[in-house]
Amino acid sequence: NTHRVHFVVGTRAARDYTLKHDIVTDLATRFTTGVTEVGAKVDKLVAENQSYKKSARAMSQRLAALEAESLLAGADETDAGVRVVARVVDGGAEYARALSSALRAMPKTVAVVGSDDGTVVCAASDDVDLDIAAVAVPRAKELGGSGGGKGSFAQLKLPDGAAVAGYVEGIGNHVRSSL
Repeated sequence: NTHRVHFVVGTRAARDYTLKHDIVTDLATRFTTGVTEVGAKVDKLVAENQSYKKSARAMSQRLAALEAESLLAGADETDAGVRVVARVVDGGAEYARALSSALRAMPKTVAVVGSDDGTVVCAASDDVDLDIAAVAVPRAKELGGSGGGKGSFAQLKLPDGAAVAGYVEGIGNHVRSSL
């Protein structure tokens, strides 16, 4: 716990007190609580927010596992028996990571998952001999993207979310033709 000490005197002290009093009074009104209970109310809201985030993360992972099964059922299979899923999803970077992780856990699977915020996650299951990072990273950099990876995993960020669909389709097609 670090505490900052700020000294003011005279009219500056009065202005500082008035500002802080107004802020605390406004918070008390918004929280429909007394001024002395504002701190406890903020602590409670922070704890609830952390709990909701944890719950949402768990639900997102469960949803990703279910969506992975559904996507695999309709996935293209290469001559080598590898299923390739190339998909742009709603839900942002966190969901794209969760879905690609769920797909990567399945045998003989390659996932190229993008989100509308420009994030693309490429992953190959351990039983697929593919250096997806060697394919995905240079192509992303050609489009002005950033990120990196190694071997069977790459996480990238394209500067233009609109370019994600074409990029995902292109990497997916490359993987399909090379396996």
